[in-house]
Amino acid sequence: MHKYNTIEEAAAKMRTFTWIKDDASELFDAICTPQKVQAVGFDGSSPHGNDCDEEAIYLTNTLEVEGVTPHFFTVTWYDPEINKWGGHNVCLLESLEGWRYMDYGMPSKFYSSPREVAELVIRDYAKQAIMITACISKKNLFPVKIIIG
Repeated sequence: MHKYNTIEEAAAKMRTFTWIKDDASELFDAICTPQKVQAVGFDGSSPHGNDCDEEAIYLTNTLEVEGVTPHFFTVTWYDPEINKWGGHNVCLLESLEGWRYMDYGMPSKFYSSPREVAELVIRDYAKQAIMITACISKKNLFPVKIIIG
């Protein structure tokens, strides 16, 4: 599996990823392996869609940037204005400079905590929604910290 030694190299690759929204039958799809994402995720042929879970697991397992620890990060929310639940998976980047997230391109700016990054993800994808939980997981998806809204 290809490894990325710089954020810029990984971001360039992620911009070539063909994003395909899950349809109703795939809303609860299992997160596939990073090897499968590498094999089929960049040409649009994935049978279950190439969405945020595939992109996040790929980044989490292929980034090998010195001084940066990538984590799989799931953020869930509720938007009372439209009565809708939502969520997004990203790669959470931990470093001495702070915390930030990366999904479809270059990472966000640095924040002082994973909670602040979760709040940013919500602002970026759901505007004024209320955080329910955020979960930091290892590369193998073993949860290591849950943040309650």
